[in-house]
Amino acid sequence: MPADVRQAKSSLIVEQILRNTLYQKSKLLFSFVPFDHEIDLRSLLEQALADGKQVAIPLADMKNKQMTLYYFERWDQLQPGVYGILEPDPLRSKQVDPSEIDLIVMPGVGFDRKGGRIGYGGGFYDRFLAKLDPRPPLLAPCFSEQLMEEAPMEEHDFRVDLIITEQETIICKK
Repeated sequence: MPADVRQAKSSLIVEQILRNTLYQKSKLLFSFVPFDHEIDLRSLLEQALADGKQVAIPLADMKNKQMTLYYFERWDQLQPGVYGILEPDPLRSKQVDPSEIDLIVMPGVGFDRKGGRIGYGGGFYDRFLAKLDPRPPLLAPCFSEQLMEEAPMEEHDFRVDLIITEQETIICKK
């Protein structure tokens, strides 16, 4: 997808997220920091802070396949990590208690209308979500091109609750 098209579609998706009740009611939003071909959520992170929300972003521990969350307040708190993805610098960021998160914005390669998700294969989000009880709602920003008939799911995989594309909002039926 050309960069200008990706940016235009990303803006439409962010606008839809900002209008969504789950976002509007949230106090602590956990989101991924986009890289490369993903939906550009930088404006979402900035608007969440402007709206008085707290924002958490992950630091990946590749050895243990775990994520630790840190508060995001400024872009200069981040540094390139694994695969060049911006991650929090633990020396300049405060760790987040995952039980306080009330909305999770999840990345993925593809999604189906029942909330099935294909991740990047590391299992980071599934391991993280397995520890949360209760689990906050899972919102997946997704280009319409990423929607598929059926995403292959395994027993340990979590389904998302809501998918927001540049064209529609999909409430996932499980």
